[in-house]
Amino acid sequence: MLTLALSSLRSQPSRYATSFAALLCGAVLLMAFGSLLDTAGDDGVDEASSSVLLTMGLVVGGWSLLLVTFALTSMQTLHVRQRAAELTLLRMAGATRAQLTRMVLGETVVLALIAWAAALVPSIAAGRWIVSRLSESGLIASTTTAAFGGFAIHLGVGVI
Repeated sequence: MLTLALSSLRSQPSRYATSFAALLCGAVLLMAFGSLLDTAGDDGVDEASSSVLLTMGLVVGGWSLLLVTFALTSMQTLHVRQRAAELTLLRMAGATRAQLTRMVLGETVVLALIAWAAALVPSIAAGRWIVSRLSESGLIASTTTAAFGGFAIHLGVGVI
């Protein structure tokens, strides 16, 4: 089924463009706000700045997680419904529900991994931009430097 999923991705890439775009934007959002949590945990960050970074990372990152989850769920549902005829044909040819589920999940996982890899650099830039804006506005200490580490990367991989 993974072979079928990969050939489906290769044969009709435009069908998956919206899912890829949603995954990419979601990964950038989640990893950028995850980097605030990495920054808050750095050694040189004072307690007040750490509190602001944690609050913003958790609140805005949490809302981003909800939005991304709903967007991806509805997009995948729409995608599967648009492919109803194709999936019915595969069912009639002898594919089981489990095989079709694995095929759709395989397509989604491949897209998610590509989107995660493509989102790394923009996420680092977005995280630095957010920290610089917080620093310029006086919400965090001007000596605070942005960090992009394990939490942001794991959040991107785990969620996407």
